[in-house]
Amino acid sequence: MSAATRAEPFPWASVLSYAFGVLRLSPESVWAMTPRELAFALPPAGASGQTPGRAGLERLMKIFPDGCPADEEGEAEWMKK
Repeated sequence: MSAATRAEPFPWASVLSYAFGVLRLSPESVWAMTPRELAFALPPAGASGQTPGRAGLERLMKIFPDGCPADEEGEAEWMKK
């Protein structure tokens, strides 16, 4: 098998330390999980876990507006009911 086609080994150390240390799961719980359950319990690969800065937040607000117009006081209509 060439280096270009070699698969990366499964990151057991990272997975188990997250499962035991962050999620506080017991070994029995981890080994009883299906691969799909384990994948949903772990953070996405490559996720930084950092919050966006001001520029990033403003960019996200433009891309995903609330869609709920506010009045002069800054309150949406549904908040007044």
